[in-house]
Amino acid sequence: MFADLQAELDSLPEVSVVAVGGLPIILSDGHHRLFGGIATIESVRTELKKGLGLGAVLTYRNPKGKSLEELGELSLQYNHLWTAHILTLTLAFDACPIAVRNAFAFDRRFHLSWVETEVQEGPCTFTATASVREWKRMTSYADNASFKSVVRAWFGRAKTVLVPLLE
Repeated sequence: MFADLQAELDSLPEVSVVAVGGLPIILSDGHHRLFGGIATIESVRTELKKGLGLGAVLTYRNPKGKSLEELGELSLQYNHLWTAHILTLTLAFDACPIAVRNAFAFDRRFHLSWVETEVQEGPCTFTATASVREWKRMTSYADNASFKSVVRAWFGRAKTVLVPLLE
C-alpha cells in the first residue's frame, strides 16, 4: 500500500502511495512513516478526514465545536467533497505499460514524473499526483469501457490501493 520512492525504487509494488499532501512516505526501522509516525490505512484516513474537516470549517461554521475529524465525517456523510481538492496523494506506478502513463499524462488533473529514458517504450515507472477528489473519481474508471483494457486493469490496481483510504 505504501512505499518509500527513494529507498524502495528497485522493489516498488505495482501501485503504491508514496506521498500524502506532497509529504513523502519514508521507510525507517522497517516501517513506512509519515511525519515520523507509522503510516497505516487508518492513520492516513484519519488525517485525510481532518483535511476535509478543515476545508469544511467555514462552510459549516461549526457552532457545536466539532473536531476536524467530525467535520470531515459530516463532509463524507453529505458527500460534500469539494474540500477534497486541497488534499493530494501521490501514487507510484511501477513496470506498467506506456499506455497507462499516457492515460494519466493526457489528463491535466494529474501531475506526473517519470524517468526520461522510459519515454519511448514500456514498461515504465512514474508517479502521479492529484487531489483526493480526482483520485476518488479515477476509481470509477476501472470499469469504464472508454479506456483500453490494459489501462482499466491498472486503474483497478490503483483502485485497490485507494479505496481503503478514500471510503
